[in-house]
Amino acid sequence: MSEHTGNWRVDGPQPLGAFVGEGVNDQLMQISVQLAAELWATRRRLAALESQLVAGGAVVSPDAIDADGGIGDRADRDAFIQRVFGGLAT
Repeated sequence: MSEHTGNWRVDGPQPLGAFVGEGVNDQLMQISVQLAAELWATRRRLAALESQLVAGGAVVSPDAIDADGGIGDRADRDAFIQRVFGGLAT
């Protein structure tokens, strides 16, 4: 019978948590989510700026902003989330 030491880890290769301190994975996840949110906001602002340039005639674009009331935005957002976080799905 072995004595319980409170250490649940086994010897051998571990996921990222074995190479960095406790709680670092949580911090990396928080950073990733915050960066993704900032990037999404930047992408939306850029899209709005581009649409104003197209509307003002400063830029001619074949793919003008859709008049779908944001449905296209939601689909783009969902695709963005899948690209960024798809690797985390197990």
